[in-house]
Amino acid sequence: MQVGELCRRLEVAYRHARYVLEEEILPAGVDPAPDRGNHRQLDAGQAFWLGIVLKLKESGFRTPLAAEIANFTMEGIRTLSQRLSWDPGFRPFQGMLDTEYQWFVEVGDLKYIRIETNAEGLKGQPYVSEWFPVGSRRAAKNIVPVVTIRLDLSRLAQLLR
Repeated sequence: MQVGELCRRLEVAYRHARYVLEEEILPAGVDPAPDRGNHRQLDAGQAFWLGIVLKLKESGFRTPLAAEIANFTMEGIRTLSQRLSWDPGFRPFQGMLDTEYQWFVEVGDLKYIRIETNAEGLKGQPYVSEWFPVGSRRAAKNIVPVVTIRLDLSRLAQLLR
């Protein structure tokens, strides 16, 4: 998928994507400086990662923070959907965008991140991870953010299919 098509599907301004790419905030495997006249081709996993960044940027997040959130989300989904086998068919960063479950990443007070899903099925209750400080792999204790922003990862995957 080309960047223009990604922007069209996500209803994001193309100039936002150009800015992100010029700042070299890129998903793994994307050429930071393609030859003139060559368009970047994104696979589905790269488009999903960049989609997270673009939707967060559109919501007012600074680009480096949005990239940190995309990276955290990639690790969180890998852990829950694959290692714990909660939704093994949902591997959006590897291009597998189908899921029957709901997946979200939440950002609290622009400092903390967590993953929420109903894929595990704890007696019908959703799984909500601990809050993690941005850039950290250690859970923060007793965090109750005042402002929480939620990105619907299932919907993002649906838009990119």
